[in-house]
Amino acid sequence: MLHPRARVLALGLLLITGCASRATEAGGGSPSGGMGTSEASVAETEDDETTAAAAPAKVFGPVKAGSWYPGERAELERLLDGMLAAAKPQAIDGQVRALISPHAGYAWSGPTAAHGYALLKGARYQRVVVLSPSHAAGFDGFSLLDADAYRTPLGDIPIDTEAAAQLRSQPDHRDVARAWPGEHAVEMQLPFLQRVLQPGFKLLPVIIGGASSDAQLRRLGAALKPLTGAQTLVVVSSDFTHYGENFGYFPFRDQVAQRLERELARPAIAAITRLDAAAFRAHLKKTGDTICGRDPIKALLYMEPEGEAELLALATSGEKGGDYSSSVTYVSLAFVAPAGETAPRAAPSELSAQEKRALIKIARASLSQKLRGGDDLDQLLAKMELTPGLKLERGAFVTINKKKRPGDEHAELRGCIGYLAPRGPLHQQIAELAISAGMHDTRFMPMKAAELDNVDLEISILSPMKPVAGYQEIEIGLHGMTLEKNGRRAVFLPQVAPEFGWDRATTLTRLSVKAGLPPDAWKQGTRFEVFTADVFHEHE
Repeated sequence: MLHPRARVLALGLLLITGCASRATEAGGGSPSGGMGTSEASVAETEDDETTAAAAPAKVFGPVKAGSWYPGERAELERLLDGMLAAAKPQAIDGQVRALISPHAGYAWSGPTAAHGYALLKGARYQRVVVLSPSHAAGFDGFSLLDADAYRTPLGDIPIDTEAAAQLRSQPDHRDVARAWPGEHAVEMQLPFLQRVLQPGFKLLPVIIGGASSDAQLRRLGAALKPLTGAQTLVVVSSDFTHYGENFGYFPFRDQVAQRLERELARPAIAAITRLDAAAFRAHLKKTGDTICGRDPIKALLYMEPEGEAELLALATSGEKGGDYSSSVTYVSLAFVAPAGETAPRAAPSELSAQEKRALIKIARASLSQKLRGGDDLDQLLAKMELTPGLKLERGAFVTINKKKRPGDEHAELRGCIGYLAPRGPLHQQIAELAISAGMHDTRFMPMKAAELDNVDLEISILSPMKPVAGYQEIEIGLHGMTLEKNGRRAVFLPQVAPEFGWDRATTLTRLSVKAGLPPDAWKQGTRFEVFTADVFHEHE
């Protein structure tokens, strides 16, 4: 399955593949958006993802199948289904964006973990990020799995290699191969994910070294933030207090069950639910609480996950085994974001239905004349009445998509180029942009005539740009937006956020990163402009 296209525009930055050089070669005459273009033009980048036809070259795991959980598929499915059924999840109003989930053997912590995963039955995500502490190797920073897939008895989960490549460029990434073969904390989450989520998600597993500084965890949180949103689930794999003889931790010796909850678990949970990293650090310093996933939890807090935190389950191995001489606390906690209105809202249209059909015909005829020769466009324009709508001067984009095949959720992008501000009447712009999208989008080879019958066209007509006083005035689902700061500028079309289910904060965080700025650059000292788009398709 292809994920929704991210329509991303950048102006004045080398963020669009090949656009800066093409603009220079063309002297600004073709639509582009790289360095050296005027503020009147910009080219759209659509990041599209295709599924590989070949099997993964590197498959890792399983590490603990047959010991910490059943190694046989049918037995594992029965166990998972039983724990999920017993969890009886509470109803939530919204979408789970992050989980904190335990990682002991399923006989011990599985029922607690099931409370979080039961909320996810049937959910669909494109990416799952699993943040794990390191139990097998000591290091600072974070390590990524060098593999194409992670295998469990329930099958192979593809690794999000593109996201991993982004993280590998971070200064705190460490190649620590020894961290993975003995690590259980990532893997204990995976069968649950495979059992409850819709197929098709990719996995980004991250092991965080126990010697990591607070500054490193902050940087990791900032690096991960742009990868989050409605299409991403973040799972922090962590047990909580490790008490007693096996762990050398005796903060008290009487009323152990009550005090484990009252003095250790509850204060830690309270700090987490408030997203109060300082309070969480203070709790660890004051009590010495032996939370093995303390660093992944801190990284999550620095990511500022969306939504309200809800405690779903709290248990201890001491209670389960009837022996508190050594006991581990297990917590299931979810961050739930409001469902909200994420669907794109239609902007007022200046064009009649007939004028929209005419522009689609112009785009198709222009592309056909370019690829097949003949005079399709000339004949069409000779017969067409150029109504006032066709003579409007507006920014516009032409998108070419491959026709969907059976089973495709989203169309595959074939080309898209446009102007943010007008460069002439619409009927002329659309004819030019159709050719540019088919022939000059440098992310693709130029179209061939044989492709014409296998593509669909989409046109976006933009409203004039309007400055706004601050980001608070940006309406997700209605507005496209430009962000400008410190000489850097980037743009999103109105369709971007709804296609990914992003809220305003996530959208602006990603836009800041796209502009080459820090993720939180949008919060102050930034200039914004907004616009709307009238989007229509060939087969409407």
